[in-house]
Amino acid sequence: MRRPSISLSVRFVTLGRLVLLFGVALLAALAPTPSRAWDKDGFPTDRWELNDWFPADETDADWSSDPEAPGPIQGKSTPPSLQDQADKGRTGEKPVDTRTLEERRESLQTRYEAMLKEVKKALEKPVDPVLPPPDYELECNDDPVIATTTEQLVQAYVKRAADPEIDLLKRLLSIRRQFQLLGFKMFETHQKELAARLMVKGRELISKYGKDRNKVLAILAFLHKAQEIAALVGADVPQSVYAETTAWLQGLMPDLLRDIRQKHDYRAVSAVMALAQVIINAGAGSPGIDPEAILREIEAALTFELKLELYVLSTGANGSKEDWQLESTIPMKTRVSQGKSVLVPEIVIEGDGNGRYASYRDYDTHPITMTAPGFEVLARVMEFNACTGTAKLFFDRFYADEETYDLHTGSAPIELPMIHSLFHGILDLQVVGDGFQFDVPVQNLSPQAVDTVIQQSMGVFDTKLTVKLTHQPK
Repeated sequence: MRRPSISLSVRFVTLGRLVLLFGVALLAALAPTPSRAWDKDGFPTDRWELNDWFPADETDADWSSDPEAPGPIQGKSTPPSLQDQADKGRTGEKPVDTRTLEERRESLQTRYEAMLKEVKKALEKPVDPVLPPPDYELECNDDPVIATTTEQLVQAYVKRAADPEIDLLKRLLSIRRQFQLLGFKMFETHQKELAARLMVKGRELISKYGKDRNKVLAILAFLHKAQEIAALVGADVPQSVYAETTAWLQGLMPDLLRDIRQKHDYRAVSAVMALAQVIINAGAGSPGIDPEAILREIEAALTFELKLELYVLSTGANGSKEDWQLESTIPMKTRVSQGKSVLVPEIVIEGDGNGRYASYRDYDTHPITMTAPGFEVLARVMEFNACTGTAKLFFDRFYADEETYDLHTGSAPIELPMIHSLFHGILDLQVVGDGFQFDVPVQNLSPQAVDTVIQQSMGVFDTKLTVKLTHQPK
């Protein structure tokens, strides 16, 4: 794909060079003919003859250009120029502090005392009303681009909402670090009091805005930052804070689960799973938190029924036709799964049932008949994502191992695994592990979470697989 553009570039450069060389040649033709000069060995001694003997090529510089200017002469005793000093400053090199330790301590102490006055003045005032958190949709926030952008916006809000406390804490910690580097101690910092004010703001956020699920991300980010700072400065986070956080999040779950059950809003699944993870982690060991009960409630809201119907038509070269109809209905339950590298648990919808040959028809005037036993089917829906509208359907088989065809010619019936062979031929690209896997579309806000037809052909066979995944919450 790149070759045409390279070719075009070469043609352009070559054309430009030809024009330039043509101009030089024209100037040379119009100029007076110079005298030729050779040395005693016949070697040319002027520019014109040298150019004839050694014509320029594309790698040569223009003969009329000036040579590169020599670099500056810089001896060891030569002081650096102003330009050198400016360049050195731009590299980020800092001047060496030549003050004595005591002079540095006194300077730092002056800054520290001014900082303490500012902190005490701030602590005398009531905690500022917290800024209203922005709206960021809790559902469908696991896309990498959306998640990254949202994270940046949320952190910007946290910074604004946590001021002036977080700004004062940062400056205090900076001075404290410098005191420690010099080997001195700070006896009064008020860091714990400032951290406590952040906890007050966090509780205010929950009480004022906690019922709005679109503000959950911003509130959680603020609470996390407040608890992080409290741990950094050695302040104890009251156990009641964690209890309030888990109680608040648990209060959001019923509405989300109701949307899944009644509205078939599968987009809420990612939000439910993320909240469940936070509740379980924040309330670990708390008597009111039962992780198993939370997971059972999620699983009950996500029960389905899977219907698979396979229609196969065979059309021979002589016009003969025969078709098969297979079907299965499978109850599907949701299982919560979480791998080691997965931050938020995922759901796997799976079940097992029985399939059967609903019909077989031979269109010949002397039709063949067929009988086949039922068969078991294990099905699984993975990567179920209403935000992207995609999922993966897997089933281990959809055929019997043997089919018995009676030709009605007086001979014994023939055992042939027709559909079995067909699956392993026509669906070879769909083979995954011990079964077959298909990409299927997910419909949100519909009891028919998946309703699609997959058609494929091979040779004389045409297949049509109908997939219907119906939401039937408990």
